[in-house]
Amino acid sequence: MGDEVEMDEAANIIPLPNDNGIPPRGMIDLPNEIFDKILNQLRPKERGKVRILSRSLRSRVNSMDPRYNRYKIVLTMEDLPENQLFYEDNAEVELDLYKIEHDDPKMVKLAKWLEKSSHRLTKLKGSPIVLNQVANGYIAATRLINMEIMGQKFNHRALDNPWVPSLHTLWLECVDLRISSGQTINLPNLKVLHLRDVVMLNPIAENAAAANKKLKTDNLGLVNILKGCRTTLEFLELYTIDISGIVHFGQNLPKLKELKLVRSNDEDGLKALFEACKTSLEKLVHQEMVLHCLEDFSTHMECLKRIETDCDINGITLIKKCASTLEYLDVKSFDGANNFLGFDTPLPALKSIKACHSRGGRLGLGRLVALSCQTLETLCIEKINLYHEMRIISFQLPCLKTLRISKCEGEEPVIQLLRASQHSIETLVTESLTCRFPSSIDFDMPNLKFVTVGLCKRDVMHTLQTRCHPDVRIIRYR
Repeated sequence: MGDEVEMDEAANIIPLPNDNGIPPRGMIDLPNEIFDKILNQLRPKERGKVRILSRSLRSRVNSMDPRYNRYKIVLTMEDLPENQLFYEDNAEVELDLYKIEHDDPKMVKLAKWLEKSSHRLTKLKGSPIVLNQVANGYIAATRLINMEIMGQKFNHRALDNPWVPSLHTLWLECVDLRISSGQTINLPNLKVLHLRDVVMLNPIAENAAAANKKLKTDNLGLVNILKGCRTTLEFLELYTIDISGIVHFGQNLPKLKELKLVRSNDEDGLKALFEACKTSLEKLVHQEMVLHCLEDFSTHMECLKRIETDCDINGITLIKKCASTLEYLDVKSFDGANNFLGFDTPLPALKSIKACHSRGGRLGLGRLVALSCQTLETLCIEKINLYHEMRIISFQLPCLKTLRISKCEGEEPVIQLLRASQHSIETLVTESLTCRFPSSIDFDMPNLKFVTVGLCKRDVMHTLQTRCHPDVRIIRYR
């Protein structure tokens, strides 16, 4: 091609007429073979410059180089294009604004880009102080379905208007929401809502001292948000939120399937929240919660199948409210006040138990396994004293297929668990497999095909291998 010519300069060249007074044909009119050969001589960055000269050239470059025809693009302020023709109209643009300051000169460039290309925007991330300045550009984005707005810990900033009607997912963290009394919030498509360390205060009713008090929720702030997405919300996370205002909600959440609660304690608020989702909730995760109020909670959770509890006080009381439907139970960091020793409610649907890290006292794990012995398929135990919990196993486990033991004291009960599940066990993972005599393994496990074990005597390992499936795979690690 001879000397390279920068595309910016080439775009300013005016074609001269030939001898007949007819201008020469431009690049747009060149045959595909010639046009492709020209593009092959250009660097990728130069092809991008050709691409933004016109819609026709953009289409032809796309057909040759599919890299420019991507459907999903992730952008930051550094690579935000000046020209709106750079991407197809049907492209999905994810814009990350976390690294820009509110007084950055690039804010002018951002506002112009949003004015022209907000219809391509599908995901937006940034701090509240930045997004407030460009709210007029994204509030009407018709395809914006995901927003993540995060402020700084202990330095909350006010957020003007995150209520984009097209949103499916909204993540708000360390921000101040100014929600006026009676304000209508319209989120007709919202399915996933995360509220973390969010302040929701009435800007009129609250005085300056109360407005500066973090992690406080106005009685009607959370209620207004839930009303705006009541019929579509499927996932709700409340992280360090005062939920007392939910007592004013008075409606149900018919599609809420998953709920995560972390340090969001209020007895009346919890009861009102569980009452609102009693016919739809399928998964509950609660951490560092105080659940004494559920002892006299009369409502039964009709669909709750999965519970994950971590560092809670009296968190097991909720299990009685869903005993007939519960299928998966994960108990972490329990203590003497969070146990199954006096638990006597059958668990006819429980298939998986995961217990981890006792902080003192007993969990009553043997009692829990006994109540679900006819349906239990997976048992995972970590950092628990098995001698205290399951010294004597007097029941059978006819459905147990997977047994995982990690960092536990007293591994001898593992042999008893294998004996109780000898006809169904398929996978065994344990750090050590010890027994006084190899002859203790005097039962066959015809379905055991995968064994991963750390410390194990050679004669015990040989005995185990002869009792398993002929094609058993045993992995030893140290």
